[in-house]
Amino acid sequence: MVKTIIYVDNFGPCGFEVSGHADFDESGKDVVCAAISSIVIGGMNAIKNIDNFDVKIYKGYVRLTAKSDLTEEERIIINTIMIQLTTIEQSKPKNISIKKERIK
Repeated sequence: MVKTIIYVDNFGPCGFEVSGHADFDESGKDVVCAAISSIVIGGMNAIKNIDNFDVKIYKGYVRLTAKSDLTEEERIIINTIMIQLTTIEQSKPKNISIKKERIK
């Protein structure tokens, strides 16, 4: 199962952590994993100034946290990632779980 944490501050989603494998199919054929990866990496690619974030990417793990206040555009991108991942969770709850974690 892919485990996702959406970091939320007083203004909404501000970062995320995604880890694991969806186990929908074998590695290399897993369309749920492919969809999740596309959403996460595609969304991160949309962020213009990625240097404003602490980014960690390993096999099966991605973490994006802000180093400073987010721009409105950055918040929209992170919120869009959250909405898209939630859509997958609604149709494939055995393959992805999402929880929100409040940060200061």
